[in-house]
Amino acid sequence: MMAGLLVGPASVYGQSAATLLRTLADAQADRVEGVDNITVVSTVGGSMAMFDQMTTYYTRTEDGSSFTARTRMEGGMADMMQGDVPSPMQNDPFLINTMLADYFADSAVYEGSEAIDGQSVEVVYIEDMTPLARALAEEQGETFDESTEVTDVRIHIDTDSQVIRRIESKMTSDFGQGMPGGQSEIRTADMTFNLSDYQDVDGVRYPFTMRMELAGVMSEDEITQMRQQMEQMQTQLEQMPPAQREQIEELIGGMEGMLSGTISFESTATEVRVNEGPPQGM
Repeated sequence: MMAGLLVGPASVYGQSAATLLRTLADAQADRVEGVDNITVVSTVGGSMAMFDQMTTYYTRTEDGSSFTARTRMEGGMADMMQGDVPSPMQNDPFLINTMLADYFADSAVYEGSEAIDGQSVEVVYIEDMTPLARALAEEQGETFDESTEVTDVRIHIDTDSQVIRRIESKMTSDFGQGMPGGQSEIRTADMTFNLSDYQDVDGVRYPFTMRMELAGVMSEDEITQMRQQMEQMQTQLEQMPPAQREQIEELIGGMEGMLSGTISFESTATEVRVNEGPPQGM
């Protein structure tokens, strides 16, 4: 849908993308005023979950404008990961909803109202959110993959609670290296990021359930190859030591979840702690 055709709904509903984004940012800023750090402990699931639990520690940036996050994995194949790693949910609205207005208030387009699980939301369209994705990666101390683009983004804002309920986008990146063939290949996938069960903890409003899905990453040939790899692993399990067998079973479980062609990751918060300092060992 062309941006010029979207001016009508904005005038009918009395909304504008800039106002929606700035109001969201202001509400978030008010909620985290006086907050220096937040610890979130979550259980995880989905085909991308090769571990059982993650602890994410958010700390305010030096200029005070936003937060950075680092995450520790536990259980499953976490022992194979060295130290803290960037959060798989690094694009969660706790990090981005204070920055959306700064980046896109002048270019975002209002698309009207929809409903998610019976809750009315206002939809804001952003043509290219790659600059914000790059900035977030840099804040997390990562090297941004320049092959990555996040485009055709739709932010679904619950204006009653001033939270984001869903983010839909196209993600282009080098997904080929993670597939059975292991060859570098730039691909575009449909990404959906759902946020639900928002709860207030010491004034901080946090989505206790977050689910990310990437659809269209794998080809039919790669799904067939993955199924064959799983069958080979299954035949070798009995010959492995118990510890190694457990790790391979975890890997097979994750691969089974990818056979539909959709890759998923879900986190469910079990603890949220505000201004208690870093968790032990982080």
